[in-house]
Amino acid sequence: MARFQHTVTLVPVPRRWWETCVATLYDLAQDTAADGTRLRLPDGRPLPGLLLARGRHLRPGAQYRPVHDEDGEPDADRCLTVLSWDRRRETALEVDTLDDDPVHPARLVCALGLTSAERPREAWL
Repeated sequence: MARFQHTVTLVPVPRRWWETCVATLYDLAQDTAADGTRLRLPDGRPLPGLLLARGRHLRPGAQYRPVHDEDGEPDADRCLTVLSWDRRRETALEVDTLDDDPVHPARLVCALGLTSAERPREAWL
């Protein structure tokens, strides 16, 4: 199995800017409603390109899949799973991607999280 290591240098951003971005994204996600497998934006418009494949919207275990543009079917090779969703404590997601290339198949699983969306203290990947 191949292993890769990479160091990334991040430039600090103003804390207030970061808190505003997190709060805005969190509010938008929470105001999005599930209508069966389809997701609706706060104004009632359908959210294009993404559907709820399993579970209850924004609850641990909920799985979301992107939709193919060509046929409108969910992409079986990509999935986003909610691990935890708590504005005050921790929000964590897992992204699972499969590249089923016959010559070089690969699978990438990435977990990311944020401690407290109300007052972000720590993000991890």
